[in-house]
Amino acid sequence: PEDVFKTSMGVIEWALAICVPTVLAGRVYSESPGVVAASDEIFVFSATPSINASEADAATFRIYDESTSSTVRDHYHAMRLWQNAEFYDAQMNKHFPPNKARMTIREAFDLLDTFVDSSDPDTSMPNSAHMFQSAESAREADHPEWFILTCLLHDLGKVLGVWGLDEDGQTEDTQWGLTGDTWVVGTGQPLPEALVFPQFNKLNDDTRVGYEPHCGIHNLKFAFGHDEYLYQVLKTNPNVHLPPQALSVIRLHSCYVWHRDGAYREYMTPEDYDDLYWVQTFNEFDLYTKHDELPDQEALWPYYQELIDKYVPGTLE
Repeated sequence: PEDVFKTSMGVIEWALAICVPTVLAGRVYSESPGVVAASDEIFVFSATPSINASEADAATFRIYDESTSSTVRDHYHAMRLWQNAEFYDAQMNKHFPPNKARMTIREAFDLLDTFVDSSDPDTSMPNSAHMFQSAESAREADHPEWFILTCLLHDLGKVLGVWGLDEDGQTEDTQWGLTGDTWVVGTGQPLPEALVFPQFNKLNDDTRVGYEPHCGIHNLKFAFGHDEYLYQVLKTNPNVHLPPQALSVIRLHSCYVWHRDGAYREYMTPEDYDDLYWVQTFNEFDLYTKHDELPDQEALWPYYQELIDKYVPGTLE
């Protein structure tokens, strides 16, 4: 019954948010080419993050107010104006199946050596440096290899800015269709007040898609950007052997109103709470690892190339 399901979901969410486990049982995933499948084998590891948000002075991150730069404010103003279900559908039709380039992860990564995210008030360093910072922090915390690699790859979808168009907000100069916090489009409901710069919500003119209660988080459409782009690229290419949780982190990590503020629980299934756990775990390595010291990428590449060869070998469309 619906009321029993909602009560169960509330208990599960409380357990995830309050009683964070220190030991987590998960699945080992098949490495067969083109297969993302779970085996019955179990691995157990410490899920305690190496980063304590309170020690990292969390109050200094993600400040969106009158003091925020005009570049960031203008970015979110444009997002609220133009991001909707119609734009999502148009971008899916434009970019998939992938047809813009064929390259290795390393080649795509190198294209982000000069890319700076105009929606991020916390850093002005190239995106590739931030991705290494995230991955190295996860590595120091002794997370599994797939999670470490996911931290490295999570923003790689911003490579779309290389062949994107200003009219779609997908260039380094115009990023409203590429970067920034996302939300679910097409709900037919007002946008969540928890979105950054909620005063811009009234600008959004969306069309109703229609979602059934508890339809599943991956049956929703999100504001289109680098998250959705990379998620779809990895789903489309058969030589990707990352577990489903990795793809969920890539797709959902910018939807702060979901993983931080509790929006869209009415659409979730019990299985989605596993994805929520991993996205929340990833967020600590995404948000609280930004600092001005640049990593020595050349020295680190041999280790990460081994992971790439294991999980995302060869070239991708």
